[in-house]
Amino acid sequence: MGVLATKSEVKLMNKYCAWKEVKFNDVMYYLKGNAFFKNKLLSLEELAELICPLVRREDESQEKEFGSLLEGLNGEFAIVAETESRIFCAVDKLRRIPLFYILTKDNFIVSDDAYYLNRTF
Repeated sequence: MGVLATKSEVKLMNKYCAWKEVKFNDVMYYLKGNAFFKNKLLSLEELAELICPLVRREDESQEKEFGSLLEGLNGEFAIVAETESRIFCAVDKLRRIPLFYILTKDNFIVSDDAYYLNRTF
């Protein structure tokens, strides 16, 4: 499901376990954890490369295919992919690395710190 906002931000603030930032095909990825796909441990760069074609696509089947791909991932991970016009967020099935978001009148903000969102907005 997409959310429209005039301004989008990614605020990842966890100082204890840093996020890996990967720029791949004009998409900024923020990645954390370990992900397995078809019983193979992926590096965070490989994970970005795996999801890139779906993140960059903008058609009606994209959301369903993205969900199917995520269902095939195992492990403990969190992904934030930021394009020029959208932000995609995903976490593992048990939310071991949680993400939080807030939607205000004009802003969509994603963070790994619920207290930050509560204090700021």
